[in-house]
Amino acid sequence: MRACLGALLVLMTGGSGLMAQSFDFTAGTQSFFTESGIPVIFRVPKQEPGPVQEVVSLRISAFGGVELTEKAGALDLLSGLLMRGTYSYSKDQIDDLLTRTGARLSVSADQDSVELSLRCLRRFLPELLPLVSEIVRVPKMEERELKLLIEQQVAALKSEQDRPESVIALKMNQIFFSGHPYQRRPSGYLESIREIKREDLHSLLFRTFNRQNVVVTLVGDFQVEEVKALIDEHFRSLPEGQRTNPTRAIPNNDFSQTHFTSFNSPTTYFLARFKSPALDDEDFPALTIGMQILHNRLFEEVRTNRGLAYSVSAR
Repeated sequence: MRACLGALLVLMTGGSGLMAQSFDFTAGTQSFFTESGIPVIFRVPKQEPGPVQEVVSLRISAFGGVELTEKAGALDLLSGLLMRGTYSYSKDQIDDLLTRTGARLSVSADQDSVELSLRCLRRFLPELLPLVSEIVRVPKMEERELKLLIEQQVAALKSEQDRPESVIALKMNQIFFSGHPYQRRPSGYLESIREIKREDLHSLLFRTFNRQNVVVTLVGDFQVEEVKALIDEHFRSLPEGQRTNPTRAIPNNDFSQTHFTSFNSPTTYFLARFKSPALDDEDFPALTIGMQILHNRLFEEVRTNRGLAYSVSAR
């Protein structure tokens, strides 16, 4: 695959020599452990004049994803509940702090991880880190907020039935990942979401955010010793815990199936899913580039040149 892709890229670039270029995306990146054992990936942005040096990006990535819980929907509920107050910060205080500092703070989950992401100006980081620390350590998780989140999630899941693109994606997920951990999607299902209790999310929190299960990524104009001190000051009190690895199970279903779903719509939707190399497979980078080329070619030919579809993609 890699050899064929190389030939394809040479043809596409007209022999311009692009294939001979090399890019070191890890230049300037350091990795280390803090005194309390928290792994950190750190990078100082390229030194350029202007406000870019004032921006800090922090990400706390927790491993495991759907392997952290047997309950479909718990990951999204936990992600939403973390932003709704801690024992020192009410929901309104969190909103006010983010508005005043202009910071962007979010928590999201996917099949393989849960991530907290913060982007702010460097001068506000000391004010924001105590909040981030409490969000992953001691969120309040009030019952009334959980009930509100569940109702909002139920409404979102019901709305899936009104959109054909969501219906076909849901059907594909249920068929392709039948019996696989990925079937427990982070957003859950109508039949599962109301079964999730506050106690489920409490235990999920400690499985998710512990010193053995997270890695911290920081990009900003700091010295290494500053970073170590900041991370330990605010996150050393995370529980020791244990690592939860993302699933390595391979879906084992009949992939030759074709399914049809009727929907009262003038538009026809088609979705195909195939097995592909895993993230750590040597062919994965080539596949990623190849799929981007396929996406561009499909869009140009099917959508732009022929006008046969409103939308077409490959990924």
